[in-house]
Amino acid sequence: MTSTDNSKTRTAGDSLKRAGDLLEGNPLAVLAGGAAVGLLAGLAIPRTERESELLGPVGKRMTAAAVAAAAAARDTGFAELEAHGISGKAAKAQVNRLFEDVIDAASTAGQAAASAAAEKAKKPTK
Repeated sequence: MTSTDNSKTRTAGDSLKRAGDLLEGNPLAVLAGGAAVGLLAGLAIPRTERESELLGPVGKRMTAAAVAAAAAARDTGFAELEAHGISGKAAKAQVNRLFEDVIDAASTAGQAAASAAAEKAKKPTK
């Protein structure tokens, strides 16, 4: 392994450690980030015409219940954040930092893996 590969591996490890520390220190931010990712994934799944026909009435009732539950969860979440002295802006900043650290770690790990594979490909097999 070259010194560049070692440096990239060390950087990836450092990024993963920072992300892990952030996860441990900010569980509410992790929860908010997970909820946001789940919501986006749900919105990305297309609905078929048959599903709409069969589940439309049920979906409307479920949507109303989900909206009420989401509002209650949001209000409770904000109250909890305020009780711990965390503003909405601070929580959002923590979630953004978490995602940036995870993306940096994944990018660095991918670059290290690509470099290692390229080095391995250059060496003749025995």
